[in-house]
Amino acid sequence: MKAIVSVHGRYHAFELARGLHRRGLLDRLLTTYPAFAARKVMGPDVSLDTIPRLEAWRRLYPRLKIGPQPDLAIARAFGRFAARSLRASRADLLIGWSSATLEAIAPARDLGMKVVIERGSTHITHQTEILRDEYRRHGKEFSATDPGIVERELREYDLADAIAVPSRFAAQTFRDRGIAQEKLIVTPLGVDADRFSPAEPRPAGAVPRILFVGSIGLRKGTPLLLRAFARLKEKAELHLVGPLEANFAADLAALPLENVVMEGPVSNEALLKQYAAADVF
Repeated sequence: MKAIVSVHGRYHAFELARGLHRRGLLDRLLTTYPAFAARKVMGPDVSLDTIPRLEAWRRLYPRLKIGPQPDLAIARAFGRFAARSLRASRADLLIGWSSATLEAIAPARDLGMKVVIERGSTHITHQTEILRDEYRRHGKEFSATDPGIVERELREYDLADAIAVPSRFAAQTFRDRGIAQEKLIVTPLGVDADRFSPAEPRPAGAVPRILFVGSIGLRKGTPLLLRAFARLKEKAELHLVGPLEANFAADLAALPLENVVMEGPVSNEALLKQYAAADVF
């Protein structure tokens, strides 16, 4: 069996593709990353098809703000690129990231491939509802996911042979919306044990250290985390690693922050040390 991994960006797709390649199961990786960047992770002998202009568009838009928000246009363009890239393949399986695979599903089927949609979160409708409600509770305007993206994902869910999700909770949100259990694959995200390893045991009596890594704001549930941690503040310390969401500074200042350490964004090497030093993450 040979598989194509198709991703508009990186996510955990490069690690998935690398694992398949090591086992002789990867046909090729399709990505918006330039080839030189992908090969830093994948190695020199992996077959790649890349379209880096889409990655440049995605990264430059927040700075230049020229034209409409590009997520939908990028998803469509990458889907068409993936469909074209299938023509020379003899793969048996297409693993495509949600919202950017729709155009490739029919061509893949015509070539005899099965299609797995990789969805790294809950059902997109559930995600949208949860975020909308959280923003409302905080009196903030929620910039909803583009309806075109939602429509694309719903069609992908329907057309795919299977949908891969990272947790049983995520799978439940699909079942709640009518997706059959038989169509769902729960694959918890792994860890690169060559890079991440535990530190030496901490001294007896050391204050337990809790680590959160991600953007600091409503989207990742920071207010809920801080309110929950406030019940433990005398017994532990909480380290938050990641960038502060726009317009969240005032909200953060109003939340309980005793024994909370704001680390901000850190380098990859520093992140390894943060995980090694944590008792819970």
